[in-house]
Amino acid sequence: MKIEVIEIAGLNATVSTSARLSHKSESDDFGPRDISLMKALVAAGDEHAKALRGAMVWVRIQAPRYFWHEFVTYRIGCEQLGSESTMHDQPKLTGEALLQYKASLPEGTLQTRIFMISYQTLRRMYQQRRHHRLPEWQAFCDWIENLPYAGQFLIQTPKSLQQEQLKRTYEDISVVLHLLDLHAMVSDEVTPPPAYVEDARAILRAILEDAS
Repeated sequence: MKIEVIEIAGLNATVSTSARLSHKSESDDFGPRDISLMKALVAAGDEHAKALRGAMVWVRIQAPRYFWHEFVTYRIGCEQLGSESTMHDQPKLTGEALLQYKASLPEGTLQTRIFMISYQTLRRMYQQRRHHRLPEWQAFCDWIENLPYAGQFLIQTPKSLQQEQLKRTYEDISVVLHLLDLHAMVSDEVTPPPAYVEDARAILRAILEDAS
């Protein structure tokens, strides 16, 4: 898989103008205060960080066909501008022969496409695909991490998502502790709880503190 940035535009205008507008503060300068403001908006969620829709990345991506089947999930803020043809490399084929050729292409066939993607959509992709099983998604997220201001605008987890993740972790640990308690109730031997049980309880207390 190959990913090549063609152009990045709109970051200064997005942050220093659009994001400031609701705070009745406009400036042509792009500085630390703008970054802090945008980070706060990103942490509050997509509806507050909508200014990121104006920051765009034009990118050339070469990836296997099976990756493109998943990539088309993202339609809003992700515009395909061009695609490498699977037909023009076989100029002598027509009709049924051409259809058979296209139908027989392996899923691993590499195809290059050009996209225009907003920073907001890139952030959504990162949050949803960072831990995907496909190595192509992992490589794509690695690339996102190296874009300008990625740490501030793209890979920061919104507070609402953090709370949801904490809730799921809390529920998982609660189930494990409940099963361990049931095991202790039916066991004939009275023994101190294993160290990992105490570790789990400590984690659970930390989660409760973070979620409060």
